[in-house]
Amino acid sequence: MNNSAAGENIAGGRFASARSRSLEGNRKTVNCRLPGEPEALAATSNRTTPQEGCNISSVDGRAKQQQKFKPQHVAMNNPEQQPGSWLEQRGFGGLDWASQKHNVVVVDPQGKVIEDFEIEHSALGWKKFRERMQPYGSIPFAIETSQGAAVEQLLEAGMEVYPLNPKSAQSYRERKAPSGVKGDRLDAWSFADACRVDGHGWKALRPEDALVKELRLLCRDEVVLIEQRTAFINQLQHAGPKIAPRLLSEIGDDRDRFGEQPQALQCLAGTAPVTRQSGKPRCKPPCWPVHQRWACDKHLRHAIYLFAEQTLTRCFWAELYYRHHRQKGRSHADSLRRLGQRWLKIIFRMWMDRVPYDAMLHHQNQIKHGSWVLQFNPTQPN
Repeated sequence: MNNSAAGENIAGGRFASARSRSLEGNRKTVNCRLPGEPEALAATSNRTTPQEGCNISSVDGRAKQQQKFKPQHVAMNNPEQQPGSWLEQRGFGGLDWASQKHNVVVVDPQGKVIEDFEIEHSALGWKKFRERMQPYGSIPFAIETSQGAAVEQLLEAGMEVYPLNPKSAQSYRERKAPSGVKGDRLDAWSFADACRVDGHGWKALRPEDALVKELRLLCRDEVVLIEQRTAFINQLQHAGPKIAPRLLSEIGDDRDRFGEQPQALQCLAGTAPVTRQSGKPRCKPPCWPVHQRWACDKHLRHAIYLFAEQTLTRCFWAELYYRHHRQKGRSHADSLRRLGQRWLKIIFRMWMDRVPYDAMLHHQNQIKHGSWVLQFNPTQPN
């Protein structure tokens, strides 16, 4: 309300319009209204306390980034809107993992924080986790990864693990802290409450077979030992029989994990490129820029790279495919990545159907479908 108009009213003048706003900082409020004064056209809302609470201050954006976030006991949505069976859980957990320590937050079905602690990434740290979580039994846990030691420890502790995509995890952070405040406890809290609100529609990870996990550990340990040797490349020249177990250990035995198509497996292995479809295309048909996929399983990417390299001397079509891309000016690594992309499509079908590779059957299918690989004529020696 305009202060000068308020002064005129006190002196007996007219009231200011209900829509007028003061440009000064010291405002006055008039609680009365003349009979002829029109009501507001829309219902007004009461000012509510933001979810970040005391973390909002008069400092600039750079200083806000340095503030430590303390989780408030504020629920995102009304839990009564969610399926009743899901909210019958004793709690919903979120874990923000790191290389040295992990932050854990658990909320109850109403969104109240009931556990908030930190553990070291060690045997004693995970023992502490199991002791703190024992009263709650097996409850859903959200984490921003689908693999690694933290996921395996959660599964061994009997938790229902729900992996979060990094993009989705960022959205859940912004729901809790729109200003961009960052912190490990904030991440764990946002994951836990997101699990409570949206987790009923997520897909949980299935515990892997013990033999598959043991095979993965042995294969990864072998890689570490090989990398420590000076003649690393020479040691892998005849490592063909060892690559198949590495592929199996990374892919696993859950045949519902990737759906019915190989694209998810190719993305996990990092062979599928990332396409940026942004802006207006400059040609027809549209040609969008692509780049290498960095968010992937590094162990699986390394294994398929070595596998593709081994097939160059064992498979005729693989050699043709690789040579074709090399002659187009692509690097050795890029050509092997492209070859690995095609091999993963074949490996996925073999894995789903539980059948070994049949070179003759694959050759017949290439002829049947008119594969361009067979139409490529390599340079003949003089």
